[in-house]
Amino acid sequence: MADTPDSYRMISKLQFHYWFSDKSHSMDALVHNKCERELLELTKIVAKICGVAIKMETEPSGKG
Repeated sequence: MADTPDSYRMISKLQFHYWFSDKSHSMDALVHNKCERELLELTKIVAKICGVAIKMETEPSGKG
């Protein structure tokens, strides 16, 4: 991580759980990936505006 104040150094996670009105548990993969990309791009922009370095990683949703 770049030089940032200690108050910004923390381990945190952002998790998403989708609730669908039809009680299904699936989503079109292309729509899902486009939404994730938009969120990642927005996160990068906010970090740049705030002058902080962030590291974004992904984890598997379960044991595999």
